[in-house]
Amino acid sequence: MTEQPSHSKPDDRPLPVLSNRTIIGAAVILVLVGAGLAITLLVAFGIGQGATAQLDAIKTAGTIVIGTGGAAALWLAARRQRTSEIALNQKRVDQLAADRAFEFQQEIAEQNRLHLERVATAAEQDAATRRLNDLYLKAVEQLGSDKSVVRLGALFALERVGNEDPKQRQTVIDVICSYLRGPFAPAPSTPRPLGRARPMPARGRRLTSLPASKNTDSRHQEREVRVTAQRLLARVLRGADDHLDEDNCWRDMNLDLIGATLIDLDFTHCRMHIA
Repeated sequence: MTEQPSHSKPDDRPLPVLSNRTIIGAAVILVLVGAGLAITLLVAFGIGQGATAQLDAIKTAGTIVIGTGGAAALWLAARRQRTSEIALNQKRVDQLAADRAFEFQQEIAEQNRLHLERVATAAEQDAATRRLNDLYLKAVEQLGSDKSVVRLGALFALERVGNEDPKQRQTVIDVICSYLRGPFAPAPSTPRPLGRARPMPARGRRLTSLPASKNTDSRHQEREVRVTAQRLLARVLRGADDHLDEDNCWRDMNLDLIGATLIDLDFTHCRMHIA
């Protein structure tokens, strides 16, 4: 069983600083050591051995002192190299930390942006849904108006609701079919029989035309509304054969026209299910 290497905590203690006093002290000690070695070598090997032996003793002492100084210089260079490497590693760690912090900030900013976009999209969709619902409710209410112009406007408003919201198309179809299933008696189109003379007015009276029947006018207006409703159904149920935008083609809708009074209905090229 191998032991997992333990991750030691980073040492945050400051590195020791080499002071001027320490450097001067080391130099003094090095000089004293050199002088002591020279005196020792002169006493041991130089006295009584002639000038050549004394010179060799001094050279040997100088070499030892220079070697010791070189060792000290090498130690200082190694210490300086270590300090530089520690500084570089610390700079790298700081740069990595800064990069991670920047990436984290970027991630947070992207998340905030996406959240704001989702909120804006949801608010826009909610506003559009409320607008279509209000338009649908108002159109359904206007279908019960006694004015034919208002009823025509309600039909076109329902068509707009279905074009903008495909999920409402079947509901719009059901409302229009329900309207067509309502009671309707076409106006009589039988012409006045020939040979009947209008009675002459009495002397002194002015001849005025008889007012048209309001009931007959309302029937004609209702007929126009119903024909428009049928044409609307045919228009939205046709596809490319009617040169319409495919997105505004209401495919495979269910139509319940049982008991409806239909006038010159034409569902050519329409795809639907009729009850």
